[in-house]
Amino acid sequence: MNNKYSVSIAMCTYNGEKYIEEQLNSILAQTRKPDELVICDDRSTDNTITIINHFKNEAPFEVRLFQNLTQLGSTKNFEKAVTECTGDLIFFADQDDVWEKEKIQVMEQKFLESPNASIVITDADMVNQDLISLGYSLWESIPFTKEEQNIFQKNSLDVLLKKNVITGATMAVKSESINKTTPFPNKWIHDAWVAMIVASMNDGEIILIDDNMIKYRQHSNNQLGAKKRNLAEQVNEAKKKQTSVNLDFDVVEAFLNENDYKVPTNNLMKIKGKNSHVKLRNNLPSSKIGRLGIVLTNLSGYHKYSNGLKSVLKDIFY
Repeated sequence: MNNKYSVSIAMCTYNGEKYIEEQLNSILAQTRKPDELVICDDRSTDNTITIINHFKNEAPFEVRLFQNLTQLGSTKNFEKAVTECTGDLIFFADQDDVWEKEKIQVMEQKFLESPNASIVITDADMVNQDLISLGYSLWESIPFTKEEQNIFQKNSLDVLLKKNVITGATMAVKSESINKTTPFPNKWIHDAWVAMIVASMNDGEIILIDDNMIKYRQHSNNQLGAKKRNLAEQVNEAKKKQTSVNLDFDVVEAFLNENDYKVPTNNLMKIKGKNSHVKLRNNLPSSKIGRLGIVLTNLSGYHKYSNGLKSVLKDIFY
């Protein structure tokens, strides 16, 4: 295959000695090798740097390692990594997963087949710390249903305003789109931010590949991770204040307006609607009676911007 694109991998590391060698070896085993691997380390205190340097000396492609002078945290570390990348396509990589050997080739081919694509994402096989399958996929754990996938292919923003279904470890982005999303705000996770800004701008398609292209390792030190919850766990989770409710959409509005990205009017109205809905949910009164009236008069917002009836019941009773 004649490669049209140059490929960069942006990897962030922090005390990853336990699993990083397996991840690096899975990148080395790719049927389509990357043109460069950019690693930003957030001041590891274990053997992570030693392992990376050994790999760097042996890899058949360029490996560039940056060691932060101060800890940046995940979001800003990924921002630094992508800004150091020089490829046309940028693949995000966590330090503890394992890539299927065809991942880069399959995803690059999707960009070649879909010139208007700005982001390509895949599903993932959820595995334990020993890479044994947990019996379900990432999309099943979110959940990201077939119905939602069909909606997403027509209008990704409508799905993303309800919940983030994009995981950075399964994502590749055109560099021209990445350039339009920086700087990443600290209040957002890098993958959710990139997806939200690209979808808001209608800046090309976001393409889904319904195949497991990575083994997404779940272990005690995952920053986020994903888990398929049973009913009891779902009820307990409903009692908590969800991260999605706390996302700062003032930042999204300001970013889109300040950069004059000519966001379609309809999309900007949806962002404003989401922003108002988030503020409403975050400022509900403490009494159930007080919450009841407010929630019931804003049911359309719960349908458009939250998880429908589940979010209604959560806000009334918890």
